[in-house]
Amino acid sequence: MRHGYFSSIGEIAPFFRISLWGKEIKRTERVELLDETIDMEVIEMADVITRCWNAYLSLDKIGAGGWVTKKGCTFFEKQFKVGTDEYKYVLLAHEGQHWADLKNYSGLKQTDMEYRAKLVELYYLWDELERFFRFIDTMIDTDDRTYPHAYAERKLIQGLSRKIFDTELETDKSKWAEKADELPEAMLELFKEHNAMMAQRKGDEHVI
Repeated sequence: MRHGYFSSIGEIAPFFRISLWGKEIKRTERVELLDETIDMEVIEMADVITRCWNAYLSLDKIGAGGWVTKKGCTFFEKQFKVGTDEYKYVLLAHEGQHWADLKNYSGLKQTDMEYRAKLVELYYLWDELERFFRFIDTMIDTDDRTYPHAYAERKLIQGLSRKIFDTELETDKSKWAEKADELPEAMLELFKEHNAMMAQRKGDEHVI
């Protein structure tokens, strides 16, 4: 912290990010993941000057809501209301999975990190189908790892499509609505399968 402000420079691949804020509120949260429970430091960023370039360019419609740190995660106060499901799962479970994975696996690729975190997030919010449908809308059109978030969403939808519909990629939302109650079990299976692939991976190679 210099000149009375906090700052962070990083990347939301493939874009670089600079964030500035004036105040921090720290707390410790217990977070339930799919295969463990963690106690994680959470820092709420207040008096925010700027979130990131893409938030600025989009008039704050898109952009970083938070990110993982060495001790836990950091988030912008206006992006998540403490105590809500959005806070518990979209922020804490998602970033908590990142934090656990960074401790448990070395050299983990961002595509694999996002795949695992999005699986955990959706597992707990599977009945909010509009959130699931947004993944269908925002997933990348091809298997291009340049955009880790959109790529992970594509691989997640592909995996669920194979399990539930026995097809490579199902995008018909009405069909997903009819099969919604099968999502939690299928997501858990995908997570366990990815764990098994992680155990077999060599060095820092991609798993998905």
